[in-house]
Amino acid sequence: MQKLSKAHIVALSLLALLLGSALAWAAADPTYGPKVYMTDGGDTMEVVSGGKITVETGGTLTVAGVTIDASTLAMTGLTATAAEINKNAGVTAGTAAASKTAVLGADKNLDEFHTAALYLGAGAGAQVTATAAEINALTDMPASMTTTATPASGTCGVQFVLKNAAGSALSHAVAGTCYISGADGLSHGTAITGLAVLTNGALTELVTGKVAIFTSDATGKLGVTLTGAAGTYYLTLVLPSGKIITSSALVINA
Repeated sequence: MQKLSKAHIVALSLLALLLGSALAWAAADPTYGPKVYMTDGGDTMEVVSGGKITVETGGTLTVAGVTIDASTLAMTGLTATAAEINKNAGVTAGTAAASKTAVLGADKNLDEFHTAALYLGAGAGAQVTATAAEINALTDMPASMTTTATPASGTCGVQFVLKNAAGSALSHAVAGTCYISGADGLSHGTAITGLAVLTNGALTELVTGKVAIFTSDATGKLGVTLTGAAGTYYLTLVLPSGKIITSSALVINA
């Protein structure tokens, strides 16, 4: 029988020690089975129920060139819940939806907005106390007018069309005063012979050839005839809001 060398004896002793350790480990945990293992010839790592992969502090996991570390997984600084983040799902820019984030459209508009109270101004602002009906009443208030003048010898016929802030014709009559003025509407002009209604609306002189009260027709139209000496005149209308609107040049021919 061949005698074992000293090296063989050391190797067999180490093998016996490792085998004994493995048997002791298996005896201590008889349910042991691998939960993380390689398959597909090493192309796939399987993690079965109960298994886990631990990346210790300082280690990194890179996916498609992106490093996934503790700060990435924790989304540092994010305090929103999943439910809060989901409020952004299915949002259409410019369209309001219940329990969803409001996102302005490309034109910076939102189709509708509901609020129990509205405050305007810097800081806390001032609360708007007017009702919707009261605010809506302003949408058709006269804000501008067009002037179409027809000069003639000794007279000038003029048609005024009052319009709202959107530039649309009014849907109601307007009453106010008017007076012969300078081009700026702030100075009072020289009296002419007379002011009279031409077509559309009604007009009554208070001061002959200088001041009158008027009422437009039901669509904000007013026709006026100026009679007097040859020259260039202006007629300023004082609207119910106190706003003044001055006509373009009104010419009376010789």
